[in-house]
Amino acid sequence: MNYFLEITSLPDYPVKFGKNNPDIDNDIDLGKFINPSVLTEPLHYADANNSDLPWDTILQYDAMRSVSGGIIVSTRLKNLIDLQFPHQVQLLECDIAYRGHIATGFYVMNVYTKLPCYDLERSVYEKSAVDQSFDFEKIALIDGILEEYEIEYHIVRSSFDNRIVVSEAFKTVMEEYNINALEFSPSFVAEW
Repeated sequence: MNYFLEITSLPDYPVKFGKNNPDIDNDIDLGKFINPSVLTEPLHYADANNSDLPWDTILQYDAMRSVSGGIIVSTRLKNLIDLQFPHQVQLLECDIAYRGHIATGFYVMNVYTKLPCYDLERSVYEKSAVDQSFDFEKIALIDGILEEYEIEYHIVRSSFDNRIVVSEAFKTVMEEYNINALEFSPSFVAEW
């Protein structure tokens, strides 16, 4: 079974992507592979000024969404991914400036592998006649392995709409190690 990966740290988006590396811009949000040679220093994230989240809470999250910069993960989660699911995602070093404090030891998770991991026969959607994009009302994930060219993946982006999808093995490891701020949903239904 496969699952949508949801980040449950609240409030959403307490930090924003800094301007220290304009070569990257929104590439992480879009799941574009980042050439490591363009990174001369850790990526910087700053207070988005949209929450009253205490500093200590930021440090306790294993995962958190950011404004225009993807998912920030703890060293603990980074090490677990490196050990259990090597070469599945890019983990780019970053620091966080928030409320007068600076934290190091965080990483940005760049999920750059894109696969068609939705079961279109069981999903409800409309396809645009103009640009061939999909507008999903309900999404059913494929039941099988997330794979391409006989390579099995455990964390990918949907090629249909950029949502992050993970395998049963990924979910099991995260739950076994009590990784916080992650939730796994077997389907998606639009709330309109």
